[in-house]
Amino acid sequence: MFILLLVGTPIAYALLLAGTLGLWLEVGWDSLTATVLSISHAETASFTLSTVPMFILMAEFLSQSRLTGDMFTAIARWLGSVRGGLAASTVAANAVFGAMSGSSVAAAGLLGRVSVPQMRKHGYDERLSLGTVASSGTLAVLIPPSIALIVYGVATEVSIGRLFAAALIPGLIVAVGFAILVLAWVFVSPSSAPPAERYTFREKLAATVPALPAIPLIALVLFVLYSGVATPTEAGALGAAAALAIAVIFGGLRMRGFVAAVASTVAINAMIMMIIVGATVFSRFLSISGTAQSLVTTINESGLPSIGVLILLLALYLILGFFVDQTAILLMTLPVTFPVIMELGYDPVWFGIIVTLTVEIGLITPPLGLNVLVTHAAAGGELSDIFKGALIFMVVPVIVLIGFIAFPDAITTFGNIIYRE
Repeated sequence: MFILLLVGTPIAYALLLAGTLGLWLEVGWDSLTATVLSISHAETASFTLSTVPMFILMAEFLSQSRLTGDMFTAIARWLGSVRGGLAASTVAANAVFGAMSGSSVAAAGLLGRVSVPQMRKHGYDERLSLGTVASSGTLAVLIPPSIALIVYGVATEVSIGRLFAAALIPGLIVAVGFAILVLAWVFVSPSSAPPAERYTFREKLAATVPALPAIPLIALVLFVLYSGVATPTEAGALGAAAALAIAVIFGGLRMRGFVAAVASTVAINAMIMMIIVGATVFSRFLSISGTAQSLVTTINESGLPSIGVLILLLALYLILGFFVDQTAILLMTLPVTFPVIMELGYDPVWFGIIVTLTVEIGLITPPLGLNVLVTHAAAGGELSDIFKGALIFMVVPVIVLIGFIAFPDAITTFGNIIYRE
């Protein structure tokens, strides 16, 4: 599998080919074909997994309209009265868009096109502007509805609603941390951002009005998610339908944009489903060969304390994040790591948030840094500037990760308070 990855094979096919070869060696050709054929349907024809295309579609409808640009403009007007306000606005906009889409790639790509040109126009330092976009785009991995959390919930059979509820506060803490870091950056290096711009209340209000239709959408999705009125899948479908109506009525979405949104959703969802098929075939090989159980036994007999095992596993996730997409990482590793964590007595919801935070760090870490590459593709600039800026922002999720490892009840307690089955 790693050889295939190193020569540039897409992750879905690297998993599928390696898993197929392993199964063939373990069970023979006849059992292999039956297993692969059954997996292709059984693992993708899932009601729970249909949450993924619904939230992607919701985000695509919004991004194909002018509403996302209007929202950024409104946020920038309200936060522009402080030095570095545009960069702080980008953090806030990514948090809002993360609450709509669940896709870090979509968030980084959109804000790379919308906010970076504005920051360049006003004379922001490239490392600050590009690093802000790449880093704050990762908020969509954690802030519900997160596709990574959906994948984790499906793979481990943990309640997606509880995962969403538990992730809300950590996501907001990381967002606030990013904003504070922006302000600290411009305080230490005033030349990295222009002086604050002053806007009258009338100008702020005028910029806010076009963005108002998006607020009921966010409120609707969050309400049905946390109140237990609807399942995550139903919330996603409701959000996609509402996003379409709002984008058409208020955002200027027309047939060309509609077709582009649907086509993009199909392409992204097909990629995710193919990764799921490949990862399931590979995990089936790990199960049949006894690899997963052997690892659990080896770790249990190693004499390492549970915190030592946890740190080793998180280091594995961090290293994989250098090279591999977060969805693929979870699907590739959870069949092995999740039983180990359960054997050690850790809470599955807590572990989901911790793993997601670790994956979030990997999105902005060299040599791959998926969000860095997406930001570069959307906004241009020097790749080295994006990495340098993103590495400074990486301090925030690392501190938050250490804090929630030290105080695990902080995650689960809040999740239990706000979520009702």
